[in-house]
Amino acid sequence: MKLTTFISMVTVALAPVVAHADSNDEKFPANQLTLDGFGTYHQTFPTFGSQFDRNWKHGNFGGGVGLNYFFVPYLGLGVDTYSEDHGAFFKNVAGSLILRMPVAQSGFAPYIFGGVGGTFDPVNEWTEHAGLGVEYRFSRHIGLFGDWRYTFEEKEPNSNLVRVGVRFGL
Repeated sequence: MKLTTFISMVTVALAPVVAHADSNDEKFPANQLTLDGFGTYHQTFPTFGSQFDRNWKHGNFGGGVGLNYFFVPYLGLGVDTYSEDHGAFFKNVAGSLILRMPVAQSGFAPYIFGGVGGTFDPVNEWTEHAGLGVEYRFSRHIGLFGDWRYTFEEKEPNSNLVRVGVRFGL
Protein backbone atom coordinates (compact mmCIF):
# COMPACT_ATOMS: atom_id res chain seq x y z
CA MET A 1 0.00 0.00 0.00
CA LYS A 2 1.36 3.39 -0.93
CA LEU A 3 2.05 5.86 1.88
CA THR A 4 -0.31 8.47 0.41
CA THR A 5 -3.19 5.97 0.39
CA PHE A 6 -2.44 5.06 4.02
CA ILE A 7 -2.37 8.71 5.13
CA SER A 8 -5.62 9.43 3.24
CA MET A 9 -7.42 6.50 4.92
CA VAL A 10 -6.24 7.52 8.40
CA THR A 11 -7.19 11.16 7.81
CA VAL A 12 -10.72 10.23 6.72
CA ALA A 13 -11.12 7.85 9.67
CA LEU A 14 -10.01 10.46 12.24
CA ALA A 15 -11.74 13.50 10.71
CA PRO A 16 -14.69 13.37 13.17
CA VAL A 17 -12.28 13.25 16.13
CA VAL A 18 -10.24 16.19 14.84
CA ALA A 19 -13.41 18.19 14.18
CA HIS A 20 -14.40 17.86 17.86
CA ALA A 21 -10.98 18.61 19.32
CA ASP A 22 -11.07 19.87 22.90
CA SER A 23 -8.88 22.96 23.17
CA ASN A 24 -9.12 22.91 27.00
CA ASP A 25 -6.88 19.85 27.39
CA GLU A 26 -4.13 21.01 29.77
CA LYS A 27 -1.33 18.67 28.76
CA PHE A 28 -1.97 18.69 24.99
CA PRO A 29 -3.12 22.20 24.07
CA ALA A 30 -3.97 23.51 20.63
CA ASN A 31 -1.56 25.90 18.91
CA GLN A 32 1.48 24.48 20.68
CA LEU A 33 5.03 24.39 19.34
CA THR A 34 7.21 21.58 20.71
CA LEU A 35 10.93 20.91 20.52
CA ASP A 36 12.25 17.33 20.53
CA GLY A 37 15.65 15.99 21.54
CA PHE A 38 16.04 12.26 20.98
CA GLY A 39 18.32 9.26 20.67
CA THR A 40 18.02 6.99 17.64
CA TYR A 41 18.62 3.44 16.52
CA HIS A 42 18.69 3.03 12.73
CA GLN A 43 18.74 -0.28 10.82
CA THR A 44 18.47 -0.80 7.04
CA PHE A 45 16.61 -3.65 5.32
CA PRO A 46 16.24 -4.47 1.61
CA THR A 47 12.45 -5.02 1.95
CA PHE A 48 9.80 -4.62 4.64
CA GLY A 49 9.49 -8.39 5.14
CA SER A 50 13.23 -8.96 5.48
CA GLN A 51 13.43 -6.99 8.72
CA PHE A 52 11.90 -9.97 10.50
CA ASP A 53 14.50 -12.37 9.03
CA ARG A 54 17.59 -10.39 10.03
CA ASN A 55 19.35 -9.58 13.26
CA TRP A 56 18.74 -6.06 14.60
CA LYS A 57 22.06 -5.88 16.45
CA HIS A 58 23.93 -4.45 13.44
CA GLY A 59 22.27 -1.02 13.42
CA ASN A 60 23.63 2.43 14.22
CA PHE A 61 22.98 4.63 17.23
CA GLY A 62 22.69 8.40 17.01
CA GLY A 63 20.71 11.43 18.06
CA GLY A 64 18.55 14.15 16.60
CA VAL A 65 16.27 17.13 16.99
CA GLY A 66 12.75 17.91 15.86
CA LEU A 67 10.17 20.67 15.85
CA ASN A 68 6.38 20.08 15.88
CA TYR A 69 3.34 22.35 15.73
CA PHE A 70 -0.09 21.13 16.80
CA PHE A 71 -3.02 23.11 15.41
CA VAL A 72 -5.44 21.24 17.67
CA PRO A 73 -4.59 18.65 20.35
CA TYR A 74 -5.08 15.87 17.78
CA LEU A 75 -3.40 17.13 14.60
CA GLY A 76 0.05 18.55 13.93
CA LEU A 77 3.00 18.87 11.59
CA GLY A 78 6.58 17.97 12.44
CA VAL A 79 10.06 18.18 10.98
CA ASP A 80 13.18 16.37 12.23
CA THR A 81 16.74 15.39 11.44
CA TYR A 82 19.18 12.97 13.05
CA SER A 83 22.79 11.87 12.91
CA GLU A 84 24.27 8.44 13.35
CA ASP A 85 27.50 7.56 15.08
CA HIS A 86 29.43 7.89 11.83
CA GLY A 87 27.86 10.64 9.74
CA ALA A 88 27.05 14.28 9.15
CA PHE A 89 24.28 15.82 11.25
CA PHE A 90 22.10 17.22 8.48
CA LYS A 91 22.33 14.27 6.11
CA ASN A 92 18.55 13.85 6.21
CA VAL A 93 15.34 15.73 6.94
CA ALA A 94 11.78 14.45 7.31
CA GLY A 95 8.42 16.19 7.48
CA SER A 96 5.40 14.45 9.03
CA LEU A 97 1.66 14.78 9.49
CA ILE A 98 0.98 13.64 13.08
CA LEU A 99 -2.36 12.33 14.35
CA ARG A 100 -2.42 11.78 18.11
CA MET A 101 -5.12 10.70 20.54
CA PRO A 102 -4.65 12.04 24.09
CA VAL A 103 -6.19 9.64 26.60
CA ALA A 104 -8.35 11.92 28.78
CA GLN A 105 -6.16 13.69 31.38
CA SER A 106 -3.82 10.71 31.84
CA GLY A 107 -0.89 12.37 30.06
CA PHE A 108 -0.62 9.51 27.55
CA ALA A 109 -1.13 10.10 23.84
CA PRO A 110 -0.56 7.37 21.26
CA TYR A 111 0.04 8.72 17.76
CA ILE A 112 0.58 7.75 14.16
CA PHE A 113 2.46 9.74 11.58
CA GLY A 114 3.61 9.70 8.00
CA GLY A 115 5.26 11.98 5.51
CA VAL A 116 8.09 12.68 3.13
CA GLY A 117 11.72 13.59 3.47
CA GLY A 118 15.08 13.46 1.85
CA THR A 119 18.55 12.08 2.41
CA PHE A 120 21.71 13.83 1.27
CA ASP A 121 24.40 11.32 2.22
CA PRO A 122 25.49 8.85 0.83
CA VAL A 123 23.08 9.65 -2.07
CA ASN A 124 20.47 12.33 -2.70
CA GLU A 125 16.96 10.89 -2.75
CA TRP A 126 13.37 11.50 -1.69
CA THR A 127 11.91 9.22 0.97
CA GLU A 128 8.47 8.38 2.38
CA HIS A 129 7.82 7.16 5.91
CA ALA A 130 5.09 5.94 8.25
CA GLY A 131 5.19 5.10 11.92
CA LEU A 132 3.59 5.00 15.33
CA GLY A 133 4.50 6.04 18.84
CA VAL A 134 3.41 7.09 22.29
CA GLU A 135 4.02 10.24 24.31
CA TYR A 136 3.68 10.84 28.03
CA ARG A 137 3.35 14.41 29.27
CA PHE A 138 4.19 15.33 32.86
CA SER A 139 2.81 18.81 32.15
CA ARG A 140 2.03 20.88 29.05
CA HIS A 141 5.73 21.85 28.92
CA ILE A 142 7.63 18.55 29.26
CA GLY A 143 7.15 14.94 28.27
CA LEU A 144 8.80 11.75 27.04
CA PHE A 145 8.16 9.99 23.76
CA GLY A 146 9.14 6.90 21.83
CA ASP A 147 8.29 5.94 18.27
CA TRP A 148 9.12 3.66 15.37
CA ARG A 149 9.30 4.73 11.73
CA TYR A 150 9.63 2.67 8.56
CA THR A 151 11.25 4.61 5.71
CA PHE A 152 10.73 3.73 2.04
CA GLU A 153 13.76 4.73 -0.03
CA GLU A 154 14.29 4.66 -3.80
CA LYS A 155 18.03 4.10 -4.17
CA GLU A 156 19.19 2.89 -0.75
CA PRO A 157 17.71 -0.01 1.28
CA ASN A 158 14.55 0.72 3.28
CA SER A 159 15.05 1.27 7.00
CA ASN A 160 13.64 1.31 10.51
CA LEU A 161 14.26 4.23 12.83
CA VAL A 162 13.51 4.02 16.55
CA ARG A 163 13.47 7.35 18.44
CA VAL A 164 13.29 7.85 22.21
CA GLY A 165 13.48 11.30 23.70
CA VAL A 166 12.23 14.37 25.53
CA ARG A 167 9.60 16.76 24.18
CA PHE A 168 9.49 20.37 25.39
CA GLY A 169 6.29 22.38 24.93
CA LEU A 170 7.09 26.00 24.14
